[in-house]
Amino acid sequence: MREAIRAGIAPTFELATIALWEPDVAIQLRPALANLAACPGDRVSKALFAAVDGSLAKRNGDDVRAREQATIAAEAFANIGWPLVEAACRELAGDVARALAIYRRTGALGDVERLNRKRRGRADSLAPLASLTPRERELALLIAAGHANRAAARSLSITEKAVEKSLTTIYSKLGVASRTQLASLLAQ
Repeated sequence: MREAIRAGIAPTFELATIALWEPDVAIQLRPALANLAACPGDRVSKALFAAVDGSLAKRNGDDVRAREQATIAAEAFANIGWPLVEAACRELAGDVARALAIYRRTGALGDVERLNRKRRGRADSLAPLASLTPRERELALLIAAGHANRAAARSLSITEKAVEKSLTTIYSKLGVASRTQLASLLAQ
């Protein structure tokens, strides 16, 4: 594959897909793509190089660089007219709403369903907190983070007695009996 890239005959659309979803392969492709991206006027290689950089940054935990590079790649692929690769880059950049709109527009129903499942999963993970009032949520998060009643009371500008009373309500609503169980529930 590297030889095909160097020769300029690689199937670029397929490379974009591989680069975005297979970071281990992207590491191997990066040097050859860097050379191609340096060529003036090669918009596809420049876009692909940004996508690879975004994918690798995400893999390495550098979310800021991942978003930055993925956004550059998405804009470039939009200008080239490759909406599915643009959508994948938007997704990598964290712009799920735009990615979803592109997937819908292009009829990529599998990707639409995948993103919808992912979004539902996130919403389900916040479900325990949904039964709490905003103030109870604040307190629950402080307690789950290890704050003592006194520290939580100070942070929320309430009395320790109010913290104790609110904790009783929170425990009841969430079906837990201790700080440890609360922290465990919220960690999930």
